[in-house]
Amino acid sequence: MGKLQNKLALITGGGSGIGRAVAIAFAQEGADVIICGRTVPTLKETVREISQKVGRPAFWKVVDVSKEKSASELARFIEKKWGRLDILVNNAGILGFMISIEKYPFKEWKTVLQANLDSVFLVSQKMIPLLRKGKNSIIVNVTSTVGSQGRKLWGAYSVSKFGTEALTQILAQELESIRVYSINPGGARTSMRAQAYPQEDPKTLPTPEEVAKAFVYLASSECALKSGERLNARDWLGVKK
Repeated sequence: MGKLQNKLALITGGGSGIGRAVAIAFAQEGADVIICGRTVPTLKETVREISQKVGRPAFWKVVDVSKEKSASELARFIEKKWGRLDILVNNAGILGFMISIEKYPFKEWKTVLQANLDSVFLVSQKMIPLLRKGKNSIIVNVTSTVGSQGRKLWGAYSVSKFGTEALTQILAQELESIRVYSINPGGARTSMRAQAYPQEDPKTLPTPEEVAKAFVYLASSECALKSGERLNARDWLGVKK
């Protein structure tokens, strides 16, 4: 029996990268998985891979989680089909421009904040009633190293992740029956990492599949962290570099 047997999990941005790896890992541990995102081919590919590896269906839905209407529609879809939710992973996000604050276009700034922070607020808010109907429910918010220490040229992305850390702590204090965590995946072999560090050798980084093990830990009964705490995945995995 898997660590997440009979759990229902929603992973935003589940079509690629770490989101895809988490969706597959959760399914392998016995969870029923719902993924959402904006790109149909990647969502379908993830669901197909889960079906091949696990032998049962997963579910996908096209959603722009930065829009309140879309987040509400997603909640209604889950309510109608399952009536509850046990695990929410707020993973969806974009990098934005790697330029100075002085030169950062306000339009792009707003786009990044909407994709990375508004989405966490909206999806969490809409899913809380469903999570209250779940058993030992949790919210996992994906953050970043630059979400706790500002770094030049990371602009809106860094600010959005600082905000995600604050939102995690606020939710943990407000939701007594739901555990809330943030997780910093650290560097991993993803397209976003390659976009930020084009000269980096990806072979020096953990794979998304390795990082997904930390998400399974947070979502399982093995997790010993208190609600509101942050897990650095690379430290948990013992990755030194």
